[in-house]
Amino acid sequence: MTKAKTIKINAGNWHNVFDAEEFCKEHFGPGGVQSGRRWFYRLNDVIDEPKYYHERCRADFYFRDPADAVWFSLKFEVKNER
Repeated sequence: MTKAKTIKINAGNWHNVFDAEEFCKEHFGPGGVQSGRRWFYRLNDVIDEPKYYHERCRADFYFRDPADAVWFSLKFEVKNER
């Protein structure tokens, strides 16, 4: 059995998580890493040294279906991105 691949999309800094999470819940249902869930997200530290502490975390959203990833990237607007 092969492991299902996911598609990662950067949603910007951590402060975009709430808006992106609400968007995904509305369009793709509940998120999570459990079987049958269509999406989930992770906050990842940025390697380089940011000027401000709050810029350290990047929000990466993962989609199991490529069509969902395309829909998210086309319709979700990242706000407050520097």
